[in-house]
Amino acid sequence: MNLTKIMDALKELSNIDYQRRVWMGLGNREVSSIEEAGCRLFVDSGLGHALSMGTVYSEQIDEALKRLRDDVEALYMKVNTLADVEAATMQHVRSESHSILSAIKTETLR
Repeated sequence: MNLTKIMDALKELSNIDYQRRVWMGLGNREVSSIEEAGCRLFVDSGLGHALSMGTVYSEQIDEALKRLRDDVEALYMKVNTLADVEAATMQHVRSESHSILSAIKTETLR
């Protein structure tokens, strides 16, 4: 697993300012999307495979990651406008991502 990719993707999924700028193409050269962030988190990092093989962090964190994966995948191809980024469904994803990010940081410091 690639911890850097996991942490970076969770940061992206938890940051509305980044999403407004980069997902909406308002930045200079940065371009991303919820699909790219989800792929980086669960595919490119190896996390999705690791979750299917057994416990990765803790039962609580792993369950939260699985819920986040479902929530992010449900939004694929549906976050296309600024209103979509600011919608309650994305606020939920940002909150989940932030909580998981904090929990992983706490877990790795033990």
